[in-house]
Amino acid sequence: MRELFTWREEERDKPWPWLRLQYFASGFTFEAVFTPWPLWPRRDDFDSDWAVFDHLRKALKEAGLPFPLTLDLDKQDLSPSFKNSEFGCRLLGTFGDVDWEISFLHAHNRSFYYYIRRFPIKGLILKHPAEPLKDLKSGLSSIQILGHTAYVRRPQDNILGMAFETTWKGLGIRGEFAYHTGRVFLKKSLKGSKNLTGVISWALITALKMAFI
Repeated sequence: MRELFTWREEERDKPWPWLRLQYFASGFTFEAVFTPWPLWPRRDDFDSDWAVFDHLRKALKEAGLPFPLTLDLDKQDLSPSFKNSEFGCRLLGTFGDVDWEISFLHAHNRSFYYYIRRFPIKGLILKHPAEPLKDLKSGLSSIQILGHTAYVRRPQDNILGMAFETTWKGLGIRGEFAYHTGRVFLKKSLKGSKNLTGVISWALITALKMAFI
């Protein structure tokens, strides 16, 4: 979780091949993007206090189980292809004094969390992420070990977005809405979950009176 949704400074300017098309017409603009190179956030898995599974793997080694237990990840690595491509489009225009836009994006999930297709420890409920040894000991009688590999996959998400901007009595106002068909969440059982999710955001983008501009 070290980078969350941001990259290291040297990676933010990393070239990424995209195709972008724009069409300008009277009253509206249409934009489309496409890339066969899939993209997703990077995370530390182990060997960092902020890594996703670092505390849990250490706790498994210290749990005093009658057999050695560790934790490994099998992470899906997608190669550039049309099957793994990402694409989107956006329509922008103006209605009266309101600037509006409607967008659609088909891309791999940008969630903060892994999509864990299968987790090898059944019955574990992680209530103390930084101290998982407590949860291991409290639930030891009901925990079932099916292996040592967690399978991480890269699901795709379709995002429908809408936004507007306008001014009112010298204030700048912006509203945003996004609807996800495959937003990823990580449960306390460390199973991944894909859900339909709507996000609404309203913001005053400036509070300066026009007289001060």
